[in-house]
Amino acid sequence: MNYLVEGEKNRKYIENIKLFKEELGTLKFSDLLNEFQTSNKKFSFFFPELKEGNLRYYVFGLIGQLISYFDLKGYNRHKWNKYNDLRTVARSGVNQTLWVINLLKYKISKNNINSVSKSIANAISFIVEPKDNLTMLSERHRVMFSEIILKRPYDKSSFNIEVFEFFEQFKITIINSKNRGIIIFIDNAMFYSKLDCIKKLILVIC
Repeated sequence: MNYLVEGEKNRKYIENIKLFKEELGTLKFSDLLNEFQTSNKKFSFFFPELKEGNLRYYVFGLIGQLISYFDLKGYNRHKWNKYNDLRTVARSGVNQTLWVINLLKYKISKNNINSVSKSIANAISFIVEPKDNLTMLSERHRVMFSEIILKRPYDKSSFNIEVFEFFEQFKITIINSKNRGIIIFIDNAMFYSKLDCIKKLILVIC
């Protein structure tokens, strides 16, 4: 299974996150956040009304492109996502408006991961360092997985390591080590509560 991370040359989203984390001139992201929120429009209506060619259009476009890699339901994904199969980190269940607001807050805070919601922080962490993070974005799913499968209280600081250690028993084949953060996939509509079912969550990464 080819997934989001195939190797440095094929990590198509990496340039977007690098550009987004850079200083972008004298632009005030707080002004962009205020503009978007006061518009009371969905991003799919807000973005097409922007004038092409200026910095505002570029930044909101960059945000849209990032979301197209983060979320299966991202607006304009068929245009902005450059993978042939349109692969994404997850079906996050995060509203598009909240994605935009949180990514702008991320910039306002000078790329402070603690400034965004927990699900979006998990998505950013995975994009930046996929081999050490997971595509399980929902904190609720993480708590459930920890308590039901790992049989221990959820500890955010050690959860990723605990999950990797748990899956070692299944001898999963990972050809590209950068893909190890995609050992399991938890869909919002699916959660296996018995250990016997855990094998159904396993993906052979190749």
